[in-house]
Amino acid sequence: MLMVMIIQSIGINGGSSALDITKKLGLSFAAFAVIVIAVIWLIPRIFDQVVKLRNREVFILTIVLVCLGTAWVTSLFGLSLALGAFIAGLAISESEYSNQIVADVIPFRDTFSSLFFISIGMLLDISYFMGEIPKIALLVAAIIGLKALILVGVGQILRYPLRLSLVVGFNLAQIGEFSFILIKMGEDYSLFSQGLYQSLLAASIISMALTPFIYQRSSRLAYDVGKLLGRGGLKNGHKKTSLSNHVIIIGYGINGRNLARVLKETGIPHLITDTNMERVKSAKAEGHSAFYGDASHPEVFKSMGVEKAKMVVTAISDPISTRIIVKLARDLNSTISILVRTRYIREVEDLYKLGANQVIPEEFETSVEIFARVLRDYRVPSNIIQNQIDLIRQEGYAMLRNPSIMGDRLARLSSILEKTVMDTYFVEHGCAVAGQTVKELNLRKHSGATIIAIARGGQAKTNPEPDFRIEAGDILVLLGSHAQLNEAFKLLKESCPVSGSHE
Repeated sequence: MLMVMIIQSIGINGGSSALDITKKLGLSFAAFAVIVIAVIWLIPRIFDQVVKLRNREVFILTIVLVCLGTAWVTSLFGLSLALGAFIAGLAISESEYSNQIVADVIPFRDTFSSLFFISIGMLLDISYFMGEIPKIALLVAAIIGLKALILVGVGQILRYPLRLSLVVGFNLAQIGEFSFILIKMGEDYSLFSQGLYQSLLAASIISMALTPFIYQRSSRLAYDVGKLLGRGGLKNGHKKTSLSNHVIIIGYGINGRNLARVLKETGIPHLITDTNMERVKSAKAEGHSAFYGDASHPEVFKSMGVEKAKMVVTAISDPISTRIIVKLARDLNSTISILVRTRYIREVEDLYKLGANQVIPEEFETSVEIFARVLRDYRVPSNIIQNQIDLIRQEGYAMLRNPSIMGDRLARLSSILEKTVMDTYFVEHGCAVAGQTVKELNLRKHSGATIIAIARGGQAKTNPEPDFRIEAGDILVLLGSHAQLNEAFKLLKESCPVSGSHE
């Protein structure tokens, strides 16, 4: 916003004195302030009236009117259309209808983004670009390097970890979209020569095109640069731990926190390390042994006593660092057990090859939990469900990654389910079943399942006679196939105002 006003003031005044430019800039700020106050006051009231119509089309048209209208009004005061669009966005974001507005605008986002970048590309002079490739390449390198250096410097001033600062610096080193507007304004006001304008435009386009490739390698680059600078992430000469046979937890997010809590309750010695100082402080406040450090560096790992540790649990989201940590842990201790949590399916095989003993991909664990709960709801015996879960985990989730293996396992599961199984049903107060005899209930005729016992008061009545009367609080022991038990439970639940419970 400030840069837009400065460029406009300099461009409009041309060769005027610094005093004239300052006056013009002051008037621009005054106009901007007046428009912002007016728009923020007016827009919510407009939407209050539009919402009462309960018409989605009118609502969307009002959004477009507000955005374009604000830009147009802003231009009447001598400010740019881009600044007007910024003011409209500011007002809309503060509106209580902002969530719905965003939801309605999202379908148009990709179209407008495409038009914006296509129009930018059309401004580029290809013949000039081809003739000035070396100069443009140097300009791109200078822009990315300088911006990354500034961002890393800011991160270090704010005392963020060096590797995190480097990752942010690399990922944000490209020229942003708003820079295109500033470059075009500079050219329109004759502040740039045509050659400089084309060079900046080409450098901006190239820097943005390089962003996906830099992003993919930012973690590795940050690690290499940090290693080159000798920054191992160790805080203030932290002394080596005296613990042995302990668990090293890397990352104090949700998974790390839950694990640490259980280990503390069970009295198992453990250490926590994280590159987020706030998490480290939180871990210490909860009574854990924790310190700041980047475990992808050997010195940090050694200070945690990895040579004498029993297990390393890696619970971080950085795939590059996770790989480095697994390889490092295996190199420093050939007998240590390494458990890794990863979000990415493609990482599973590589992590096993690097030395991990167990890899838990989040997507597969979600699948396991879903099918386990579905099978429980259909009365599949718990030992059968657990058996399938154990098979999946023991084979490194190969069943879920390989459809043919999954088919074989499912065939075996189907054969098991065809056999007779047993389950129980608790008769609650208010169920119509209570007060009926076994003969009156006649469950075998309606479902095929047989009542082989009834538990009451801590004692079981096996093979109850037909005239045995069922009471509230009884537990019915049922025998039948998977389908028969499912039908029996359906019939029993229908007889209760409040469904009976599965024991």
